Amino acid sequence: MILRRRTPIAYKVSFPNIISTLQLIGVHYRVAEPGWAYPDHHHKIFELLYCYDGNSHQYVEGSSIAFGKGDWLIIPPGLRHYVVNSGLSNYIYLSFHFDIDDLKFREWFQSQAVQKWNNQQMQRSGLNHQLEHLDEFIKNNILATTASTGFPEEIEEMILVKERLRLQAIILMILTELIDVQLSNSENSNTARQANSLYEVETAHQIEKYIAANIHLPELTVNLIAEQLA
Repeated sequence: MILRRRTPIAYKVSFPNIISTLQLIGVHYRVAEPGWAYPDHHHKIFELLYCYDGNSHQYVEGSSIAFGKGDWLIIPPGLRHYVVNSGLSNYIYLSFHFDIDDLKFREWFQSQAVQKWNNQQMQRSGLNHQLEHLDEFIKNNILATTASTGFPEEIEEMILVKERLRLQAIILMILTELIDVQLSNSENSNTARQANSLYEVETAHQIEKYIAANIHLPELTVNLIAEQLA
């Protein structure tokens, strides 16, 4: 009997390359008094909203969404919207304007109906855990702007870098949890959705703005508008 030596087998599992950049712009925490309102506007990037307390109404492309404590909302680029504090108490919220260099993510959220989610819908998810991290981040940044750490300047700068990276990680995890909840919810909503590309929507807004500013001109024609926006 001839014994043969076994050739060692090496296993390799390759994962797809990931090139994805998260941009966070205009992140803010606000306490808005009763009667407060923010006027009609739109963004070229996404907006993620979270309500800590109080009540408001988010008006998105003509649809009214009652927005209260524990609610989350993602507004895709290009959709016109405004908000009114409709309650008798302060409306306390977080707002993140963000963009992700991921085509599938953009396509998904621009094709879905705009709808809110509440923390109670997400008890099985890890969203509440991420919210705890978010609270800690806010507290740390409030302290960072009001007191010195006592460390040398270069160490303080790296602490801020670490906090920025941590915020990006938290936001990505929150978006992951929201996608999980959305995938598990098979109900269709009749609320606003983005049916056109961002370029088409932005062009439409530019045309609307130009017409409103020049409606008094007798020579205002389609050709003139096309020339001005070319």
